[in-house]
Amino acid sequence: MNSSLKLRNSGSAKLPRLFLAATLLFSAAAAAESVYVTDMLRLDMYASEDMTGPVILKLRSGDRMDLLESKGRYAFVRSDDGREGWVKSLYLVEEEPARTRVNKLEQANASLEATVKKLRSQLASEQARVKQLVVTDEEATALREENAELTEQMSQTETSVPIVWFFLIMFVTFAGGLVGGWYFVDSRIRSRHGGYRIY
Repeated sequence: MNSSLKLRNSGSAKLPRLFLAATLLFSAAAAAESVYVTDMLRLDMYASEDMTGPVILKLRSGDRMDLLESKGRYAFVRSDDGREGWVKSLYLVEEEPARTRVNKLEQANASLEATVKKLRSQLASEQARVKQLVVTDEEATALREENAELTEQMSQTETSVPIVWFFLIMFVTFAGGLVGGWYFVDSRIRSRHGGYRIY
């Protein structure tokens, strides 16, 4: 009975240790600091600490990783894609290498220049559109003024008789007067002289 009690005690003593180890492992992973591969270098990541065996991943200068554990000249790291392995800690730095920062800044600058070029093109097309609208507005104003003048001329013409019509009426009246006068004189002469025309 004593031996079974000892076995139970030794098993229950291992549980807190396992819990403590798991907690330390997870807290180390959670508190991992970011490190980068230093300038102008290619670095291999291995599965084993002694750097033997197949290469898990080929790292380039500026690649970011999480430092999970550091043992002297070696470091256990996790890449951004989740692969874990050992690398030489001599080639790791805490700050992003200058070359990588410069490359990122150059890419951001190129992107901004492309955006500025696109915006300038849009601005030029909008300015051309505004000029066209201004010309159209000026044309519309000129057409309104011309329309107002023509409307005024039409209103004046409606109240007065055109000169052509005036002369036509005068001519018809004059011709009618001549014909009427001649007929009147002719009928008087014929009635006086027994129906004969005598002039």
